[in-house]
Amino acid sequence: MVRYSGEGGCPEDPKRRKLYILCIISCAALIAVLPFVTHMRFVIWLVLGIIMYVAYGRSHSILQRMT
Repeated sequence: MVRYSGEGGCPEDPKRRKLYILCIISCAALIAVLPFVTHMRFVIWLVLGIIMYVAYGRSHSILQRMT
């Protein structure tokens, strides 16, 4: 029996919870076996992407034009 919470969240099914936990563990295991260089490249590109996103948002913000 699947019960739904009234807040629009995920169904509270014990079998699904076990599946979600298993998926998280398997993804974490796959990430853990990647070389250190791959992790560093990911972090560098992530930081560059965040900097570009913030810079673009600040320069094209409608709120900034109003003040």
